[in-house]
Amino acid sequence: MQQLKIQFTRPAGKYKLLSWLIRKILDTSYSHVLARWQGARGKVDIVWEAAGSYIRFLGPIAHANKYNVIHEYVVELDKAEYVRLIEYTHRYAHVDYGKWQLLGMLLARLLRLKKNPISQGEAEQVCSEAVYGLLNYVKGWESDLNFDVYGPDALEAWLQDKLDYEEN
Repeated sequence: MQQLKIQFTRPAGKYKLLSWLIRKILDTSYSHVLARWQGARGKVDIVWEAAGSYIRFLGPIAHANKYNVIHEYVVELDKAEYVRLIEYTHRYAHVDYGKWQLLGMLLARLLRLKKNPISQGEAEQVCSEAVYGLLNYVKGWESDLNFDVYGPDALEAWLQDKLDYEEN
């Protein structure tokens, strides 16, 4: 069995305005979510995230210097799910980060819209959307929530429900 870790984070450094705004709007202590796992031989720590300009892979040193992990959830993967993890993360590597989509998420929240007016679909993604897509593809877990609209706070609540259900 492989372990996929879903980590809810905030920047390690000070003065990160966008992170601060997201935390204030969501009323959370984190502003970002990413996926982390060990390579097939268990020697390489791999981080996959939507941030900056695109969806990307990070090594453990870059991750440790960049983020403070606030919450972490462990999802167990069998061999077939691990293969799907590798497929999905490589398929979506370098998809553009949805910077403007964040504004659309704010508008949707303020105006109580069900769709993000600025969404570019799969062409651009934010962190919560990317991690939801990963979990949906790898585990087959589905949600009625539209992660074009909902952020890391909703993803964490949904993930807690999925993991509680799996345990029972």
